[in-house]
Amino acid sequence: MREPLELPHRLLEISRDLKLYGMMHEIFIHQQYYYFARGIKPKSVVVDIGAFMGETAIYFSQFENVSAVIAFEPIPATYERGLHVLSTTIPELRKKINYRNAAVRDSEGSVHIPKNYTGSGDTALNKAEGEGQKVPVTTLNKIFRPGKRYALKIDCEGDELLVLRKQNLSQVDRIVLEHSENTKGSIITLLKEAGFDIISSHQNLILASRK
Repeated sequence: MREPLELPHRLLEISRDLKLYGMMHEIFIHQQYYYFARGIKPKSVVVDIGAFMGETAIYFSQFENVSAVIAFEPIPATYERGLHVLSTTIPELRKKINYRNAAVRDSEGSVHIPKNYTGSGDTALNKAEGEGQKVPVTTLNKIFRPGKRYALKIDCEGDELLVLRKQNLSQVDRIVLEHSENTKGSIITLLKEAGFDIISSHQNLILASRK
C-alpha cells in the first residue's frame, strides 16, 4: 500500500483558495445567514465565533444595524490568511471588524496550536491542539460589555454547546449556530431556558431570537 504524499506548497495554496471560494459562495451568493442578519436589532455587535478567514465578518458588517463585528479564529495559519482577506476589504467595512486570533469556550485559558496547522475549515479545536503557538481562550461573559446588545454566530465544529454553557446570554437578542446531531437537543433546551424562541432548526443550523 502506497504512503499518502504531501501536497506541494502551491497545491495547498490552491486548495485553501478553493475552500475560501466555496465558503464565499455560500455566504454571499446563497446568503445562508441572511435570515439571521436581517433580524439583527439596531446598534448590535455581532460576535462571530469560528470566523475562518473573516468572510462572515465581512458579510455581517454590511448590515446597517450592525455597529461592529468581533470575530474569533483560533487557528494561527487561518488567522494570518484572514488578515490578508480583510486587508482587501473596503475601508468602511474593515473598520467595523475586530478580528482576533483566539478561541471561545466556557472557561478562560489557552491552547497550543502548531503555526503550520491549516486544518480544513471544518476541524474541531481539540483536533488542532498540539505543541506550537499559544492561543488565548476567552468566554462570552468576558466579551460582553455593559449596555451593549449582541447577536451571535457560532460555527466551531461541535463545540457550540461548550461556547454557550455557563454564560449569561441576557444581552443577546439573536443567535445562529451550527450543531451536531448529538448536541442539538441540549442546545435547544439551553436556548429556551435562556429566553429564546427557536425560529428554525434545519440543515444543521439553529436560528433563535429573544422572546
